[in-house]
Amino acid sequence: MEGVEGNSGYILAAKKGELAEGKVFEALEELEKEGLIGKFGQTDKFSQEDLRGIDFIIITEKGKEIRLQVQSTFKEKAMKKYLKRGIFYIVPGKDKEEVKERILRIIKKAINR
Repeated sequence: MEGVEGNSGYILAAKKGELAEGKVFEALEELEKEGLIGKFGQTDKFSQEDLRGIDFIIITEKGKEIRLQVQSTFKEKAMKKYLKRGIFYIVPGKDKEEVKERILRIIKKAINR
């Protein structure tokens, strides 16, 4: 029975991660339609990019590539680790507008880097 409990924690974390990535995907889709970003893509699970911590790649109107790591909860240590590697860290908010605002702030930071 212990093995089942151990797996349920992993499954719950994976579900939370999927939900968080879904929120970011929807927000990016809207930003693209609104013309606020050039284009974006989501990395394939277990691809080289995904294994390096890149969940999404945004291409700005001016061609700058911004890499995003999506997390369901904020962890400062993890954020710093990803930022050192040039990957921006996002924890989506409760609603789509909040997620869009967070993405736009990240884009602004990335452009000014």
